[in-house]
Amino acid sequence: MELSEYFIERIKRQYTDHTDFLSAISKEPNSSVRINTHKVDNIPSVLRRFLPAIGKGVEWCQEAYYLEQRPNYTLNPLFHAGCFYPQESSSMFLHHVLRSIEEEVPQSPIVLDLCAAPGGKSTLMLSWLNGRGFLVANEVVRNRAWILRENIAKWGAPNAIVTNLMPKELRERGVINADVMLIDAPCSGEGMFRKDEKAITEWTSQRASECAERQRDIVAEVWPMLKKGGFLIYSTCTFNPAENQENIAWIMDNYDVTPIELKLPDSWGVTIVESKSAEGVVAHGYSFLPHKVAGEGFFICVMRKNDGREAKSPKGKIAVKKADQRYLGVLKGDMIGYVITDDDQIVAMPEGVAPQMYAVAKRTDALWCGVAVGQLVKKDMVWAPELPLSESYTPNGIQQVELDERQALEFLHGNTPEIDTSALSNGRIVVTYANIPLGMVNRVGANSSVRLNNCYPKEWRIKMNIDNGRVH
Repeated sequence: MELSEYFIERIKRQYTDHTDFLSAISKEPNSSVRINTHKVDNIPSVLRRFLPAIGKGVEWCQEAYYLEQRPNYTLNPLFHAGCFYPQESSSMFLHHVLRSIEEEVPQSPIVLDLCAAPGGKSTLMLSWLNGRGFLVANEVVRNRAWILRENIAKWGAPNAIVTNLMPKELRERGVINADVMLIDAPCSGEGMFRKDEKAITEWTSQRASECAERQRDIVAEVWPMLKKGGFLIYSTCTFNPAENQENIAWIMDNYDVTPIELKLPDSWGVTIVESKSAEGVVAHGYSFLPHKVAGEGFFICVMRKNDGREAKSPKGKIAVKKADQRYLGVLKGDMIGYVITDDDQIVAMPEGVAPQMYAVAKRTDALWCGVAVGQLVKKDMVWAPELPLSESYTPNGIQQVELDERQALEFLHGNTPEIDTSALSNGRIVVTYANIPLGMVNRVGANSSVRLNNCYPKEWRIKMNIDNGRVH
């Protein structure tokens, strides 16, 4: 791994213990996962079987664990079921940030993750919300937005929306006034050097400077979408002061904000760095350095908005078409169903936030919203393949069949598992592994011509050989 001489010289100026830093950045990265406690209770034995090298817990996120070695996540059915998410441990410090401000956040908050793909921080925020309010997860790059949609769907929270808009365009739609806004800004990626060789080859000092400028542009574009009194969480995965401390100082100089200081023990190894405004106001940022923590490079800072510049609400009403509530019997909790598209696709959202979520989804042409229930075809309900992955799903009248490990991998690969369906009737059947839903198959035909069709979305299917772990 050849690091840029310019980068090395800057690190030497930046850190007195630069020898330890440069030694650590050349070592193998650590692995960690965060558990979806809405689907599994902490670390059940079946999950431990697939993650045998589970080590100690991540200090700042009680639902997360370090791994002593990196497993093959792709060949783990519970990964595809949304039972856990492989996430870099430093970035999970967001959990501590959210816990630190939650008493100042409304009971039913609107949360915006502006640069959300692939979804690690979005799913973390959904776990923190725990059914309260709703999250808008936005990603500007189209193919990454579809990956984000997949991960949000598998995580299963019913109060999430996925959008694919440029920051300015999202603001101009005028339907988001967030209580919490995360800008995990596109950056020079220095914190990912030991995880991604491409990050090293693409790094230049010019690109780092361009990133710092672009980050300021993003803040300026989206500032009106944060409510007065709302919290801006700014983060990057770089060590570059121009993208971190200097940008925090720029925000303080250009916007009326109050920096938020977090409490954390010294034993965590987090480095506190200061930014100072032109008026002498000091903000604390929290930096994760590879020779001091078990994770990768990460920076985060929290500020509270004091000014009242907010997005203007759009004019005109949105046509609302509610769905027949009888189709929602497969969902737990108080849900409201809507016909969201012209082809009679039905989605459901938690009752308390459903009107707001529906308005945001329609105004932003959302890729995902709430719970995908199904589609009305000639007055018959065809259940959506994503439905059983929702934490709100309950098997009320929908047939289910349990798969073993091999059958589960065959299903996720796109094949039709060999299972006995003689006791089942035609129609959609939920397939489970360890009693956790993976997706659906469709039973058709009669007598000797009965067959199963795999309904698992093609773009989600395992592309790796499930026998030898090689990619096709």
